[in-house]
Amino acid sequence: MIRPYCLLLLLLFLTPSALAQNTMAAMLTDKTPVTWIGVDYTSVRFTPREKFNAVALHTLEYYRVWNKLFESEKEKYSICPFIKASDCTIMTTALNAVNAEADTTAIWGSDPFDKESVHDKVRRYAPGDRGGVGCVYIATRYDAAAETAEYLITFFDMATRDVLHVEKVVTKPSGASVRNYWASSALRVHEVIKSQLRQSWVKQYVK
Repeated sequence: MIRPYCLLLLLLFLTPSALAQNTMAAMLTDKTPVTWIGVDYTSVRFTPREKFNAVALHTLEYYRVWNKLFESEKEKYSICPFIKASDCTIMTTALNAVNAEADTTAIWGSDPFDKESVHDKVRRYAPGDRGGVGCVYIATRYDAAAETAEYLITFFDMATRDVLHVEKVVTKPSGASVRNYWASSALRVHEVIKSQLRQSWVKQYVK
């Protein structure tokens, strides 16, 4: 049996993140930490093929470089001001292993992405012990002809890796080099969250 004063001491030593529920409502009301872990490229498809010759030669390196860019230039690419979270950070190392093991022979396929497999993907991430709510952008299609990039915005509980919310977004990239052009599409997702999606999530989850 836990004595009352022992329970009180336990509560005093628990951190705010440990006491918070890792839900969409908690995230949207700034009551739990938020961590953007970058972009999962393991299911992305590139089209047309002739527009991605550089990526074809160094596919896994591009995956690494894009996520490294998000972290090294976090003032530009941080999701924090767009999601309106005070305890917020970037931790792309959570995706290092999964992106490094991506099947580069499948990048030209046109098979539609199965949203049900999102749960399996999130289970493979290595979010560490930070806690709170995690956010990942799962890239599904980069179309150079249409000048669009498609992602599944995915929120999950960092502790249990249970998926909280998944939403498809299509953005318009911009920039000069292959690296900067497609990296900018992630920033466009941030902007869509701020201008459109966040308010709809508040209506859906915050009661």
